[in-house]
Amino acid sequence: MQMNMHVCYGFNRKSVEARDAARFLNLYWREGNSFGITARNSMNCFTFYVNGYDEDPREAFKIPDVRAFYQDFREGWPYWFLACDLATPSLFVMVLSCLRTVTVTRVPGRDRIRMDWATSEMRAFIDRELGRMDSQCRAAGFSPEEIERRRRLLLDYFGRDWSINPAFLGAE
Repeated sequence: MQMNMHVCYGFNRKSVEARDAARFLNLYWREGNSFGITARNSMNCFTFYVNGYDEDPREAFKIPDVRAFYQDFREGWPYWFLACDLATPSLFVMVLSCLRTVTVTRVPGRDRIRMDWATSEMRAFIDRELGRMDSQCRAAGFSPEEIERRRRLLLDYFGRDWSINPAFLGAE
């Protein structure tokens, strides 16, 4: 059965600080198996965000608790390259949270930020995650063409300029 859904899931501050994604995992992914959700029908269906940090002037991916949470979440639920919706910067924020070197500069006089990272670190991270996603897709019966299509979409996604809307990235 093909499910057409979109899940916009927010992790509250208490869960983030405790590095606890159990509620999400219990709702959507039990015992390493999908709960009514398969790899195929979860593709591009999830948007994630953290809430409870509105008073913090830093971008979400610069807050240590958020960074640690998303790093743990990446290990605990390795499907996010496959499942994250590529129409929002949600996955981008998660990835930036996992990188060691991200700098943020506010563009004077504009409601815009500039983000910089070590290109080699970003490239290595994306390569690792694409490899994990490829394995998941093969195990789920995706054709080589379907896997290549998702890979291309992800590479295009990471080439976008997400600094246009800093509010979505957690900037004021």
